[in-house]
Amino acid sequence: MGTHHLMIGTRSPRVLCVGVSRHADTLHRAVLLCVLLAILVLALPAPVRGSYPRIANIYFPDLSIADLNSLARWDVLIIPKRAGDTALDEMATLRALNPDIILIAHMPVGYHGDWTEPPINGDLVAALNANDWWLKDSAGERMTLPCGDGILNETLTCPENGEGDRLCDWLPEYIADRLGPGGPWDGVFLDCCYNDVSWVNNANDLPADADGDGVADDPAALDASWRAGMEILTLRLRELVGNDFIVTTNGNNTFYEQCNGSTREGFPHMHGNWLENITNPVWGYEAICSKFDGHPGFSTVNTMWDGEVVGGQLVRDDAFEDKFTFTFASTLVYGNGYFSFDGGDGLPQHSQDWWHDWYEVDLGEPLGRSEDMPKSVEWVNLSRMVRGRRFERGVVVVNPTSVTQRIDLGTQYSPLSSHNGLFYPYLETIRKVNVTRLSGELLVGSGKTLLMPAGIEASRAESGVVTLTWRSVAGASGYSVYKSHRPEGTFNAAYLEGVVATSSFVDTLDAWESAFYRIAPIDEVGCEGAPSGMVALKPGRAVGTIESEQESDLDDSGRADGTGAGEAEVETCASDEYPWGCTVDVDGAVEPRGDDGAKERAEVASPVRLVGVSPNPALCHTRIVFDIGSGSPPGGDPVVRIYDVTGRLVHESRTGQTGPGSSTVEWDLRDRGGSRVAAGCYLVAIEGVGIPARGKVVVMPAE
Repeated sequence: MGTHHLMIGTRSPRVLCVGVSRHADTLHRAVLLCVLLAILVLALPAPVRGSYPRIANIYFPDLSIADLNSLARWDVLIIPKRAGDTALDEMATLRALNPDIILIAHMPVGYHGDWTEPPINGDLVAALNANDWWLKDSAGERMTLPCGDGILNETLTCPENGEGDRLCDWLPEYIADRLGPGGPWDGVFLDCCYNDVSWVNNANDLPADADGDGVADDPAALDASWRAGMEILTLRLRELVGNDFIVTTNGNNTFYEQCNGSTREGFPHMHGNWLENITNPVWGYEAICSKFDGHPGFSTVNTMWDGEVVGGQLVRDDAFEDKFTFTFASTLVYGNGYFSFDGGDGLPQHSQDWWHDWYEVDLGEPLGRSEDMPKSVEWVNLSRMVRGRRFERGVVVVNPTSVTQRIDLGTQYSPLSSHNGLFYPYLETIRKVNVTRLSGELLVGSGKTLLMPAGIEASRAESGVVTLTWRSVAGASGYSVYKSHRPEGTFNAAYLEGVVATSSFVDTLDAWESAFYRIAPIDEVGCEGAPSGMVALKPGRAVGTIESEQESDLDDSGRADGTGAGEAEVETCASDEYPWGCTVDVDGAVEPRGDDGAKERAEVASPVRLVGVSPNPALCHTRIVFDIGSGSPPGGDPVVRIYDVTGRLVHESRTGQTGPGSSTVEWDLRDRGGSRVAAGCYLVAIEGVGIPARGKVVVMPAE
């Protein structure tokens, strides 16, 4: 996938030293907090965002048993704080695999389990127990969450330790020392950083008594005291870790603006329906993204799969795809958050590393906020919420209504089917797309319509060198050249022959080969436009100019009409270029004919066979595999040479092989001077043993 990362800045802290008396009275403290909050918000850096989509993984299993190659694909990993003590090697491996990955420590601040492994956690549990920093009920018993974990007492009336610190004073020091800048972490995830806490009364037999006087607290006063304690905790933590360290939260955080964002866990149902989760003016996703938009935002949408699970695996049926596309599209259309998708019932929560094709797409930057999309049905519920958002390389649409909607995109985009690195091979362009109920759709393209290449001229020299030229297309930054030996099915990634920046291309064919070419323009963001008509080159002759314009070569849907894809003829050839009689079919395959010795003479004349070039296209390196047959001349010394499209030798490797057998040469995509070659098509030749074997490799742009 392309890299999509939130650039927070350097990992070294910029500490804002502000003196706060942690023993001041509550009123004095509240006034100071308001002033400090205003100072900190103004001091936070301007937003710097990476490409979309942004994807996160909340992953709680031990990294020692995890697939690190899989986890390294995410932009963000939120993992247990114990990893910083028990999995430093694994964290280093993740950074080596993905230098831009953001590693966030999970730190509960609203609850805690009574665990002591690894041993360093014992210090935290010992402090909680020694100072009685647990929220109690009116009978003096610990209150718990439904899962059984004890609730911490983050209120202003929490007991003080021997130094006069309450939990909200002490805990930020602990977090900064153990998890803050200078260690393996980029930030911390404050779990259950609630706005209020009186709701726990409903999950326990007796109501809360935070000050321990034996009398149940008034719910409103309890919430206000809790919120003030959380304000102290988050403000003090920000002061300690600096502005470049990520502090993100869970638990409907809408007050603590010194943090970088909040998580919508269980989206879209945990806190109501989809509409409430998106539009609530206080805690909805749109409001959260806007609230934290003044500094690097780090809000996350976390969706749980609540459908069928078989054998411990998600069943990725139509219902699954609908929920995935619905929540994924909602995240992209309505805000700037990260997206996370987890297992639900029947699966361990926060422990999956499965992948979806949509994660691979590089949409680039958003071109604005969400916009209303013309739709086919206006009267249904939520019809006003059928919206889309345009990005540099695509458009995303979400349909929260109860019926399928036909959406008018307003311009041409391509359905996502397959893509090849930094650009998307053209299959078709459409202006309208059907989006099923409660789902979303993602299409690629810049939304700009490029004319198809025209004025194509093709020539074929006796040496086998083919030259293609065409008229430049306005707005095109490059061109994809597709080639096949068949006149049909020649426009997908498997047939990509090269990517060029200018309106010309040089190829080479064996004397017996037929070839069919199409040219597609690439716009400034790397998306392909409609392809040209097809130009055909048959053995012994060249096809001249092809004139094709977009208006004449596309039907109403924007699909190319397949010019030149008619019934192919079979060529029969006999000349000095063919030392034996042969028939050449549309695949370019040669079938010798004539006397019984023809095949044998062919093998003697061409003892070297190119087995393959892989990977192709190549990003970092490629391997060239070839065979030397038993009929090779004795003492041959095969050499692998790489030429650019102008015929210039850029690389040469000798294998040292002196007899029959298979051999492999690895090319690191560098020229003879040690510099990486430019992106484009390169010719591969195995020479020095009879007739050279030829092939091609496409070098992709360096990331």
